[in-house]
Amino acid sequence: MRGVSRILWSLRATTTLDSEKGTMVYPFCSSLTLKRICLATLFSFIGLLCALNVALMTIAHLRFEGGNRDLGTSIISSLRWQSHDSKINKLKEDEHFSFAACLIVKDDNQILPEWLAYHYTVMPLRHLIVAIDPLSITSPKPIFEKFRELGMDITVWDDRDFNINARVWYHKAATPGDPYTHKHEAYMFRQNEFYWECLMELSERKDRGEKLTWTMIIDTDEYVVFNNYLKSETEEANDPRAMMPKVGNRTIAEYILQQNQSNDSSIWNTFPCIVFPRMLIGSMESDSTQVSSQVPHGFDPLSFNTMRFRYYELPQHITAPGKSFVDVSRYHGTRVPNPHAVLALSCYAPNKILTENPAFVDIFRSTLRIHHYIGHLDMFLRGNSSRGEETYNERNRLVSKEETDDSIRGWLQAFVNDVGERKAFEVTQELRLWAIENFAQVLAQKELGNFTYPFYKPSKAKQTT
Repeated sequence: MRGVSRILWSLRATTTLDSEKGTMVYPFCSSLTLKRICLATLFSFIGLLCALNVALMTIAHLRFEGGNRDLGTSIISSLRWQSHDSKINKLKEDEHFSFAACLIVKDDNQILPEWLAYHYTVMPLRHLIVAIDPLSITSPKPIFEKFRELGMDITVWDDRDFNINARVWYHKAATPGDPYTHKHEAYMFRQNEFYWECLMELSERKDRGEKLTWTMIIDTDEYVVFNNYLKSETEEANDPRAMMPKVGNRTIAEYILQQNQSNDSSIWNTFPCIVFPRMLIGSMESDSTQVSSQVPHGFDPLSFNTMRFRYYELPQHITAPGKSFVDVSRYHGTRVPNPHAVLALSCYAPNKILTENPAFVDIFRSTLRIHHYIGHLDMFLRGNSSRGEETYNERNRLVSKEETDDSIRGWLQAFVNDVGERKAFEVTQELRLWAIENFAQVLAQKELGNFTYPFYKPSKAKQTT
């Protein structure tokens, strides 16, 4: 798939180059008549695909908004994805499956061990492709080595591994001395490039026989949880959310398999992309008894954001876009517009009202949600220069001062049960302490002027401009 995409980009580049001379060249259409036939065929095919996609998505929305369930199910199941039934059957035959993730990191070492251990346990996450921001001052590689020992397949990329369009890339690349506006523009560009290339790589691995399906597109301050009822909500009879398992009692993969086996038209079987809502978790502290609840003996609850912070954003007030899960076995190389709805119209996003933007999700109708931890101010400011203290305070103002949620707390004991107490302590609390000390050492070197960015490799194009 990556090879095909590169060929298409090459054809695009050839056409653009000749168009600057006033001539359009289509490599497979040499004569004027053939050119007209090729263009007519191409536009007809594109128009047919667009019409089919709109029709199918309309039916799908009608189905999930209370429309004709049988009609939507039959058409979507038979037309939307070729070999759809074989994918369902294969997933049912597998005893289990694991998740993959595409992750961007920048000086996240203090919170990265908890993120890895949590998703290793809860999903379970077993395949990870990581892009390290070139302006990072610390390296996460020692952390990844520890989790490779647990059996995780972790691939680390720098910018050269997903540099598709070199000319545009050099123009967008940022240097340590660039103003914030250019750094942010460069970050947004490379983010979408990385997600696109990461999904294509995982799709190719699937084609080579690896058991890869669902892939998370989330950040290191975001945690996937079952969308259990919150204390501020009133449970409704026959609502699937009332029967959701608790974190630590069952993995999300096990839940998905159960859903697929009991319902061939489940969203996991029907859609290649699903958007889940994000809910802010604030930085307000709780008393020691509350934060120590369900924490295994010997572990410090203050070393874990998922244990320390409990106050949440009321669901009726959520306005932020969600994040995507993508099934790479059904991914065909579509460009990624943003991490919120990776496949745009192909993403399932349960909305109160049918909107043009599938990234905004109705949390009350979602099976999963994503806890987005604000954390402490120093970590909030560390990885993103667009953030200021006012943004930090503004986000915390969105969080309730009375309502707390503890549904996530069971994961740490489950992790200890899985890998053993000593190993669990080593790859979470000990790695976090190492990360804090390492960051302080790097800052001291930087202040003395004895420092180089470990992942920044300026291109010749940038050096000569």
